[in-house]
Amino acid sequence: MFKDNLKNARKKAKLSQEKVAEVINTARSNISKYENGNLEPNLATLKLLCQLYKVSADELLEINLSEKQSDIKELRFVNKKEENEIYIRKE
Repeated sequence: MFKDNLKNARKKAKLSQEKVAEVINTARSNISKYENGNLEPNLATLKLLCQLYKVSADELLEINLSEKQSDIKELRFVNKKEENEIYIRKE
């Protein structure tokens, strides 16, 4: 999971939550929330974390681009604001 990958990357980099917060200019509580799954970083923060930890976003997010796209039968998108659902079927 993202939160676990984020925490493991920080520990591997031998950085404290306090140091990470200082370097990326955020509150230490935000780092804790990221690692506990209570808050998700925005894209700019994710990029900073990847650079600091020397990992790719793919690694943190567990994105495997080598999986066959043909294995995807259906994608479902939900717009919570309008409560609309969009389906894309791949034949």
